[in-house]
Amino acid sequence: MANTKKRSAKSEFWEAHVLAWKRGKLTQSEYCIQNKLSESSFSKWKAKLLPSLRGARKTRKPKNKYYKHSKLSNAQVETLFAAFLCDIPVKDIAKKLAISEASAYKYYDLIRLDLIDGALNYPQLFFGAGMLLTLGAPPDVDKLAKRFKHTNPSIKGRENLIYHAIGNVLICHSLRKWSIAETYYFWFQGLRMYFLKHYSENHGLVEEDWNFELAIQMQNEVPIMKLTVTAWLDWIRGGDKAAQFSSDVWEAIRDQHDYHTDAKFWFSTMLQNLKWVVERKQSSKRNTYWDFFKPNKADFLEVNERIHKYLQNKENTT
Repeated sequence: MANTKKRSAKSEFWEAHVLAWKRGKLTQSEYCIQNKLSESSFSKWKAKLLPSLRGARKTRKPKNKYYKHSKLSNAQVETLFAAFLCDIPVKDIAKKLAISEASAYKYYDLIRLDLIDGALNYPQLFFGAGMLLTLGAPPDVDKLAKRFKHTNPSIKGRENLIYHAIGNVLICHSLRKWSIAETYYFWFQGLRMYFLKHYSENHGLVEEDWNFELAIQMQNEVPIMKLTVTAWLDWIRGGDKAAQFSSDVWEAIRDQHDYHTDAKFWFSTMLQNLKWVVERKQSSKRNTYWDFFKPNKADFLEVNERIHKYLQNKENTT
């Protein structure tokens, strides 16, 4: 009888520890060290009390942090990042990495989605090119949208081109290093078009009511992501007639800024920002200097005046 009670007490002791370990988040070794238990004894009792756990397969840890269940290494994924940003054909990068073209296409599309996600949620990133999307679609957006081949050749229509278009607008315009004042100019003009097409009617206002102070007020009411998505939805629903700015204005925006001369600096910063977007959920406390973006009225007015002078001089010369 004494032996039976002794075994029962021991069984209860280990059962309590095994169940406590199962409910917690510690590994078996960490739990044993914390509770000063013999790991070999713990393993024996765990197998006895929880036979379903015996021989259970361990969850395989993904090789890289970017894509769950990815068969590629971290180095291969980063190479695909670089290839996508530099517009290297899928056929070439697939051959270099010794992977199938279908896999390369898949990663290109996933990277494009991350790039767009970053631009919509952090529009000051990518040299401020994300802020440019608040203007809506440029006149040559269909041409830009088809710059990359898609795995499905049957895809047609504006709705299916929108993410390709946005991604390529970002890449093309990030070759320039926009200043804070210039990115603010894009936001201000995009907000003005949102006011004319949506905000004014809902608030009983007219075009003459638009001013800088109202723009600042709207800044707290209309998130940039909503502003951007609305501008592109207008393009989808209205066709070319829904373009927010004429081709002359888009030409002025592009010609007023030279391409960045240091391609290496452009590429490394773009890659750094893209990786930051990918990892943002794992480290929400990380910041970039663009997170401290604050518009300045004087700088904005200078950019606005420069754009209008450019258009006026062009009109006079023609």
